[in-house]
Amino acid sequence: MSPTVPARQHRSPLHRSPLHRTWRTAFAAFALLAAAWSLAMPPDGTTDERQHIERAYGAVTGHLLAPQGEDPLVHRPGAAFEVPKSLLPPNALCVYFPNLHQDQSWVARSATCQEPAPATHAKTRVVSWVGRYNPLYYLAVGAPLRFWPTTTGIVLSRILAALLASAFAATAATIAIRTRRPLLLAALLTVLTPTTIALNATVNPNGIEISAALLLWVCLVDLARATSAVSANAGSAARSVVGGVLRRSRLRRGAAAEAEAARVRLMRRASAAAEADSVASDARLRDAWEAYFDAGAARMRRAMEVDPDSPAISEHTFSQPALLLLAAISGAVVLTVRAEGPFWFALAVGGSLAVAERGRLQELLRWRAARLVAAAWAVVGALGMAWNVVSGNDKVTHTLIAVHLADHRVSTLLRLIAVNRVGGWFSEAFALDVQASWVPMLWAALSAAVLIPLAMLRSRRVVVVALAVAAASLGITVLLEIKFLGTLGWSQYGRYFLPGLAGTAVLLASGNAAELPSVLQRRIPRLFALGAAFCQLWVLAVEMTRVQAGPNAPVNPFGGSWHPAVGSLTVLGVAVLGAAGLIALVWVATATAAPPPTPAVPLSLPAPAPAATAPDGSRVVPEPANS
Repeated sequence: MSPTVPARQHRSPLHRSPLHRTWRTAFAAFALLAAAWSLAMPPDGTTDERQHIERAYGAVTGHLLAPQGEDPLVHRPGAAFEVPKSLLPPNALCVYFPNLHQDQSWVARSATCQEPAPATHAKTRVVSWVGRYNPLYYLAVGAPLRFWPTTTGIVLSRILAALLASAFAATAATIAIRTRRPLLLAALLTVLTPTTIALNATVNPNGIEISAALLLWVCLVDLARATSAVSANAGSAARSVVGGVLRRSRLRRGAAAEAEAARVRLMRRASAAAEADSVASDARLRDAWEAYFDAGAARMRRAMEVDPDSPAISEHTFSQPALLLLAAISGAVVLTVRAEGPFWFALAVGGSLAVAERGRLQELLRWRAARLVAAAWAVVGALGMAWNVVSGNDKVTHTLIAVHLADHRVSTLLRLIAVNRVGGWFSEAFALDVQASWVPMLWAALSAAVLIPLAMLRSRRVVVVALAVAAASLGITVLLEIKFLGTLGWSQYGRYFLPGLAGTAVLLASGNAAELPSVLQRRIPRLFALGAAFCQLWVLAVEMTRVQAGPNAPVNPFGGSWHPAVGSLTVLGVAVLGAAGLIALVWVATATAAPPPTPAVPLSLPAPAPAATAPDGSRVVPEPANS
């Protein structure tokens, strides 16, 4: 007969998977999807990338605050740099601005229009309109450009940016899985659209801003709703922690006492054995030492064992100090990488506090670590805003693409934006730079399938705050569109408000969803994972067709006259691996094999099993069961 397996061994895949393995799986999935985009695009293959590449090269070569200049394309103010001619093709913009006419801004040709970059490292003067952005992001991702100022360096910088952004996304997903909230994981994916993944994979701070904001929202909401948002049993978390600590303390004291008694018996045995025959004495002494160490090790392992059924230390919760540390890091990133960062940070803090439990703010303020993090945020935010003022990044002059309408009334501008701009914003937020109109609709339908049932479970206050966050995210975009219409023209895009929409998704999904039938808790995230994986692959295929054969060609990622250096097949293979990892991640997170009831653990250790006797007469000390 096979030995009886202890009850605590019957665990779901989440229990069997350590935390670091879950994070590695999530990180690999997001990083592979982003890496495929990094490999697939030509230089300046995504929106405004040329500007950011030039800024990154200037930052890593010491030009943090370069002289002010004017971009020759749209006469937009920026900073002037000396960059190697080998860094970019001389006509890199041809995939976006054929013949430099703004009315033909959509790509008309494949990437074969780009002339080869000169092999010489001789310098040429360029002006980047992002040349005075905060340099921290560019210092983090631009190092390869210093050593390889060619297409190779651009791809390496893209991959480095993809790894950094994927780490934030993977950490947010790991928190959702660790706390056993698969619907929160699905909600996070609603923000990690193909546009977000594409931005993560390019030299552009917008991508890491979205991913860091997503993690910031997860951490802040869980910190603000510490006793109800994490699990159904979290109300007794503190009692479980205290009880577990006391229980383990008693077990350790008992183990120490038994070890001391065993040591005394051993010394007496050794003293008596010294008077007997030396050979027999050595054998008995050796056996006694082995039995002592084996038994002591077994007792200490049992005494140090963590109770896996305590909700405060199992997968149902996440360490509060860890959440605070992750919030500190992601908050600092959001505050610095882009000029709008302080607004998104303030929205995250305000939205989290709006749904906080009564008295939770006072508890956090009494926590010394929380006060230190708040002070650090204040310093980082002040330095970020000071940079914008000192660098002149907040000053925008007239450009060639300014729009001057005859009717300047706010009502007219709002109507014009609602009719002509909002639809394009949402389309671009889901599918960057590609004409795949049904993909945003499919993504919106999948998102609704996740978020609407969650909204029906939430309190009125949470739903109102979630809608207010969405309105504020869209509202700031409308205000900036109106403000810069006379200088920058139509300057706002859907990708800009994704850091705010992340808050709406997290607010609706952070709470417990036990009220939903278990079949829906399993099938809704899996449905979204399948749909999201397909959309990610489809948008990438359409984008590859655009740069390889032109926007009007039938979708065929293997066709066209231009191909990535690693080959189109390799790019799609990397993307398929990432999509498969994403599906596997959600499938494991929604495993429904609940563990059977586990008997209560007694406060004292069970009596040790009697030692067996081997055929040769020696005593055999049983090993403790693995758990």
